[in-house]
Amino acid sequence: MTQLFESLETYLERTKAQREELYRWFHQHPELSLQEAETKARIIKELEPVKEDSGVEYASTATQVSDKAGQEVPVGHMCGHDMHTTWLLTTISFLAENRNAWSGTFEAVFQPAEEIAEGGKNMVAAGITGKVPVPDVMLGQHVMGALSMGHVATNEGISFTQASTVKVTVRGVGSHGSMPEKSVDPIVLSSSIIMQLQTIISRELPASERAVVSVGTIHGGTKANVIPDKVVFELNTRCYSQEVEDHIHASIERIVSNQAAAAGAPEPSFEYSERFPVLDNDRDVTAKVTESMQTLLGGEERTETFAPLSASEDFPDIPNAFGTPYCFWVVGGFRDPENAPGNHSPQFVPELHPTLEAGAEATVAALCPWLAV
Repeated sequence: MTQLFESLETYLERTKAQREELYRWFHQHPELSLQEAETKARIIKELEPVKEDSGVEYASTATQVSDKAGQEVPVGHMCGHDMHTTWLLTTISFLAENRNAWSGTFEAVFQPAEEIAEGGKNMVAAGITGKVPVPDVMLGQHVMGALSMGHVATNEGISFTQASTVKVTVRGVGSHGSMPEKSVDPIVLSSSIIMQLQTIISRELPASERAVVSVGTIHGGTKANVIPDKVVFELNTRCYSQEVEDHIHASIERIVSNQAAAAGAPEPSFEYSERFPVLDNDRDVTAKVTESMQTLLGGEERTETFAPLSASEDFPDIPNAFGTPYCFWVVGGFRDPENAPGNHSPQFVPELHPTLEAGAEATVAALCPWLAV
């Protein structure tokens, strides 16, 4: 497969302007999760020359970008999915142009709505496992700020955390701010609860067990002199096993419910969403991918390994549905990884070159062990 990879350099140089335009278009046309209508249309347009037809209907149908309250909100590609889409389209075009240099079946999957853990699940629900052949292996990648541009990193075994969002509604008894004695103040109660939730990690789990409980939003009240009748806060949990996640969720409900009862407050409620599976790279598949990347990308100068990350990814939902082993790696996108903005930062814009090339090179290198002539 060395010959196939060697022809990639010439292809990337020849298509540089086209790939730049493609990436810039995706970056300038961001859409919210499950509303990727323009993105889907552009992907289909790009696939027409290679006669691709997956037959899978994605969930994106919206034409207006809005938040849950129906208000228009600014959106942007601040996690790298514009880069990921360009990488995969580049790979498809390259493999189509060099069809005589490889054998086998290559299936390209464009998954929407990764940010809310719905894209993979929706594709499975739409019947992807019955519409395309069962793959021998599934491969995926993500651009990262904490890795030097042009570099790729792999990890065998558990690599990303499973995660969930927990929405907690703390109910109280409202009153005028001048008469707090007539209230059961959900703001004071929620403040105490949120502080106590931090002890789940520090006092209930072994020090060797990595996990996160982060409160990201809290909403309550409408006016300074009115004690509200409820507070809603949302928290994010991350860990590396179902056992630990079950423990964290049970502890959240125990702490919230018991503190509410102690305050004489009504029963609180809990809503779970955005459930990401643990990402567990198959060791044999990852070993093949790593060896191929080291051989074709230039050894240790560009290839690394990474320790398990606290990030989460719903990519495993699709190979898990197929019962297929998988490997997911990361690609560096910044000149100075120590000071690079993190994913989801408003400043997250990877260096255009060599990042556009690195992701395509990594993909083709990873595919080589399975696309032998």
